[in-house]
Amino acid sequence: MDQEISYSNRHWINVTAAFFLASLPILIIQVFHSSLYFKSEVPPYLVFHNIAESFSIIVSMSIFGVGKALKHLKPFLHSSKKELL
Repeated sequence: MDQEISYSNRHWINVTAAFFLASLPILIIQVFHSSLYFKSEVPPYLVFHNIAESFSIIVSMSIFGVGKALKHLKPFLHSSKKELL
């Protein structure tokens, strides 16, 4: 039974790590806000498109990670606490 509980805790740690990694780009933008302004020869819409595409990839990978972690927790989410002890 202890292995099942530690298995559950490990997946919650993975979910927390996925959430942190998904919020990391936002934190980086907040910290380095002033240094992100620079002159570029590339039209602005290309830069915006690349940033938006990268953000969408990060979000989709985060959603996949959370879904994968919660799939393994399904038996634990639908059982009572007495069954886990």
